[in-house]
Amino acid sequence: MCILIFNKLNAFTLCKMVIMNLRKMEILNLYSSLTLSLLFNYLDRLYERGLASVGKDYNCNILWDKCIAFEHSHKQLHHLVYIYIRSLRFPSKKLHSYYQSFRELVAIWQEEMKCQNIAMEPLEAAVTCELVEMSMGNDFEFRNLICDLLDQAVGLLRPETFMKILTIGEYFYQKSTNIDDKIHYFEAQIWRPYFHMKPLDEYQLQIWHQYLDFVDMQGDLDWTVKLYERCLIPCASYPEFWVRYIETMETRGGREIANLALARASKTFLKRIPLFHLYCSKVKEQVGDVHGARASLLECDIHLSSNLINHVNQQANMEKRLGNIGAAYLIYEKATEMVKEQDIQAFSVLYKHFARFTYVVEYY
Repeated sequence: MCILIFNKLNAFTLCKMVIMNLRKMEILNLYSSLTLSLLFNYLDRLYERGLASVGKDYNCNILWDKCIAFEHSHKQLHHLVYIYIRSLRFPSKKLHSYYQSFRELVAIWQEEMKCQNIAMEPLEAAVTCELVEMSMGNDFEFRNLICDLLDQAVGLLRPETFMKILTIGEYFYQKSTNIDDKIHYFEAQIWRPYFHMKPLDEYQLQIWHQYLDFVDMQGDLDWTVKLYERCLIPCASYPEFWVRYIETMETRGGREIANLALARASKTFLKRIPLFHLYCSKVKEQVGDVHGARASLLECDIHLSSNLINHVNQQANMEKRLGNIGAAYLIYEKATEMVKEQDIQAFSVLYKHFARFTYVVEYY
């Protein structure tokens, strides 16, 4: 009675307490069943978290293999169907192998259901549109759809849904096959997927840009984010990739991701690159973060004359855009006073910029 009232975890604890005081076969069997149930649920969630993180990576076949073996060992039909079809949604090193396994499973079902005479029929336009919409959905919605197509009460496919399951698998396999060769080419050309202080050669940088271009065109934001994050491991020292990542996320509605990337780059990987801090200031000003924009400008190296002039111009122009003309004048005055006796050439160039700035403010 207690086990019916408590949840599984409480029932597990209760059985453990009973075993310590009473050695009975029924209690031991119940304890074992609960333990296996909890372990299965834990491993299932663990695999799901792993697949959610790297399931779209071309090199994730090791995790897929482990997950498929796990589902085979528990003979959970709806989970096994879901995993096989999900492995076909995106290209991987073992895409064709997973498709063959899926077809073998389908052949077993055909024999069990005595429906060997069923032939694949051409997809109607309405069904094709439904599959396209399905392919753009998230994994949670996709899993629910597959489970709905299965009769979980008896663990067998319903005859009327058999062809739809088969059609879904075929559709995703064909869709992945169409881009598999291109992705395989990019993956084969990536010689250093890890971080290293030694610079990458120009060809490697070009390959990463082409790979990102290709995935950007596929329209899958999650896949795009994962590839950018992977790219930024070997390319962490290159501002062009961080800028591209930030601007791609901004244009596709991922401002939070863009802000996190901006912070990581400016505080860790590119913190000693003044031009990137100027870029950060520009981005923050555009989104209305005036305090953050000023803070980014202060991170610039103002001790070198080549950076000083650009730094002062950026600060003054930003204050002008914000309507603080007096603060803009003060920035130029302090800068010219500071370099007047240290670098006469920098003083001359800076004073010309100050004069031009004053003229524009007063007459335009």
